[in-house]
Amino acid sequence: MPVLFSSAYGQHHHAQLHSTCHCHRNDRSEEDAVQILMTEMDHDKDGEVTTAEVVIGLADVLQKNLSVPDEIILGMNEASLIALAKLDNSIHVTEDEFVRLWHEKFGDCVDFVAAVFRSFDDNRDGIINVQELEGILFHVRQVAGNLDGHITTQEFHDFFTWVSTDGIQGRHSSPS
Repeated sequence: MPVLFSSAYGQHHHAQLHSTCHCHRNDRSEEDAVQILMTEMDHDKDGEVTTAEVVIGLADVLQKNLSVPDEIILGMNEASLIALAKLDNSIHVTEDEFVRLWHEKFGDCVDFVAAVFRSFDDNRDGIINVQELEGILFHVRQVAGNLDGHITTQEFHDFFTWVSTDGIQGRHSSPS
């Protein structure tokens, strides 16, 4: 099972996806927000987050019922998860759903969450679908820089720093 996120922690700066800076209703820092997200996604609380745990975590946040039990999903590799998602046409999220549910769960400002959503809505149809979700996974690995299939907490932090800090280069450009 590939590990996406583990317990190393650090800081690097990358160009971001949009020009809306991170903000939180309780003035939570970016670092705190990233740590809360990591904790939420770490399904088995082992300090590491796999692709399967991200799938389960996002389904929980977005109130989506997965067609396969969590226990089976946790045993699947990334390729199997993507194949399963492509078979299930219900795996998508609208901008309104994403913004409302993410804001309710994590408290990030609505404008910031909407900007993040639009950054990943490649075809600008107001829906993030399976292909766009697959692109997000690829992009997390690209920002990590090593494409080794493992994303550490530092790499996860780098990705969300890239998403949530000042400046814009565009999602499809190389991170700096």
